[in-house]
Amino acid sequence: MRVSSLNNYNLNPSMKGYTYRPNRNPVYINPVKLQVDNFFERTLKASKNRFYPIIDALAQYHNEVPLKKGNVETYALDFDKENPSEKYVMVLHGLGQNVSAMQPLYKSILEETEYSVFAPEYRGFGKNKPAKISKKTFLEDTQIALDYLVNEKQIKPENICVVGHSLGGFVASQFAKNNPNIERLILVSSADSLESEMMSSSIAKHISPFVRFIVKHIGFIRGYVRSIFDTTENLGKTHAPVDIIHSMNDRIVDYKSAKNLAKICPNLQGVHLLSGGGHGMEPKKIAEIISLLK
Repeated sequence: MRVSSLNNYNLNPSMKGYTYRPNRNPVYINPVKLQVDNFFERTLKASKNRFYPIIDALAQYHNEVPLKKGNVETYALDFDKENPSEKYVMVLHGLGQNVSAMQPLYKSILEETEYSVFAPEYRGFGKNKPAKISKKTFLEDTQIALDYLVNEKQIKPENICVVGHSLGGFVASQFAKNNPNIERLILVSSADSLESEMMSSSIAKHISPFVRFIVKHIGFIRGYVRSIFDTTENLGKTHAPVDIIHSMNDRIVDYKSAKNLAKICPNLQGVHLLSGGGHGMEPKKIAEIISLLK
């Protein structure tokens, strides 16, 4: 699987004339790309095997919505408690997950706030057919979800809050950068970039020492890895109010990522570092999200 097309990426700001050319790339970029591709391949398979039935508390609100525009075809879970609601939280899940993964969060939002919940699935994830994933596909998938909320449900962008968990934090930050009128952005357990994750988190165990070495020491390869997913780049250009939630015991994404993201965020509202928990969407994180939505 090819994670993304790099033809138009500038891989190193100091090398303005350099672009990645698949047929002429240096041989030492190949093991990096191969391991990145393999890592995402495994997580996409995991997302398809981790389906949870809709819990009873959500069944009365649950509706699966097909989303289609041009070559984009996916679906979303719509939990509309008022039918029609006037305010929504768009929840964006992480890697290795699907839209069924965060039902406790959906339940708390519906029961404790004025918001309904919309959870779009990414192409290649969940019940969707296999697909190549990239920044472009994530943006298209979330934009078609926004189009549905605005055009079909008549929800104003300023009444939409976006919550992104883990990789969903990158997806959410990219969406917020391109849609500055949304109400709020909440990042939960979000990595600052794929580069830092490859070098310092549990992802590193899936990466060979040789690949980690060349990522660390060869500038344009480091730029290549960063260009795949870079939340800091998005947040630096995001003007929606932003809150960052992270567990200090997170073993998947170090809480230092939260501090790095906070440094470059122009409209930061708060950084909420929690004791206990880990990387998942635990009760403490859900409670923190609910307090921000009230």
